[in-house]
Amino acid sequence: MSGIHIKALNKYYGKVHAVQGIDLSIEHGQFMTLLGPSGSGKTTTLRMVAGLEQPESGLIEIDGRVLNGPGVSMPAHQRRMGMVFQSYAVWPHKTIYENVVFPLRMRGTTRGKDERERVERMLGLVGLPYEEFGERYPAQLSGGQQQRVALARALVGDPQVLLYDEPLSNLDARLRDSMRVLMRSIHDQLGVTSLYVTHDQVEAMVLSDQVCVMNNGRIIQQGRPRDLYERPNDVFVAEFIGQANVLAVISAEPGNAAVKLAEGVVVQVPEDNRRGTSSAPRQLIVRHHQVKVHGIDQIGARPNTFAGVVRDVIYLGDRLRYTIELGPNCSLVAEVLPEGEQGSAGARVGVELPGHNCIVL
Repeated sequence: MSGIHIKALNKYYGKVHAVQGIDLSIEHGQFMTLLGPSGSGKTTTLRMVAGLEQPESGLIEIDGRVLNGPGVSMPAHQRRMGMVFQSYAVWPHKTIYENVVFPLRMRGTTRGKDERERVERMLGLVGLPYEEFGERYPAQLSGGQQQRVALARALVGDPQVLLYDEPLSNLDARLRDSMRVLMRSIHDQLGVTSLYVTHDQVEAMVLSDQVCVMNNGRIIQQGRPRDLYERPNDVFVAEFIGQANVLAVISAEPGNAAVKLAEGVVVQVPEDNRRGTSSAPRQLIVRHHQVKVHGIDQIGARPNTFAGVVRDVIYLGDRLRYTIELGPNCSLVAEVLPEGEQGSAGARVGVELPGHNCIVL
């Protein structure tokens, strides 16, 4: 089975080039997330795969079937897809059973006992057993339970592809956590090829086999969640996935590990952690939790450790967030465990930028 293949896909809204010639391949059974800010083109891409929007040009192919291409535009209802929407989209006047069974009755391929068994299996899969929930109405359920109904309805017709359009954004933080676990568990059980859209980096990290970061209608980087977090190839990716310091690089010579920042700060960064050409403007990326804060006596005793002044300390429960100034033109954020506290605002500290955690882009 070949999965989803998208090639040179373009979409315009008037003069706005919403999706700009993207290429994307999703392996059969893979969970792929399109991650990006509002206006990045991720939802438009999903809707074109679903058949709810028509591209100006490009190819969409699923398991060898061309859905969109030269002279081809397959209607949405023929695409064998299930879709879970942000707004649940359950019918308030129908029972939970009637909501979930709807796709089967529209297709007319399952009747009687088979129909009931399949609906009951899907309700059980999403944690809403028929005996307790089947004859209730949506108004009698919580938001999280309604989204589970929508998920069961999307799965009941045995879709080739499951599409998710920011399905958890209307839920509170606690419900989002439990739904993420449920959705990943169901994916692992059923292995349905899945395309998920979100602006939430945590959802992308928890759910996905692969993440595709989008911005301004283009794909910026694609890879495993861990690779995107630890090895971003673009400043936008580094800042969008996780929290990172972005420090301007004044000079970084090829073959020389020394990278010079403002205020005379010179950081030793391995060559493998440097991207791009020497002539391009560069930034040093280091994540907040990777910056280490020491006592002032550690300057000179530890590599890549510099004098700084604490400007702000915020207590976040499980960690402390320091804003530290290395000089008038160079400051950064460090997050450390509470037991690593090194003083309050105004204190002089040693700031370590571990070279193996620094990336120069």
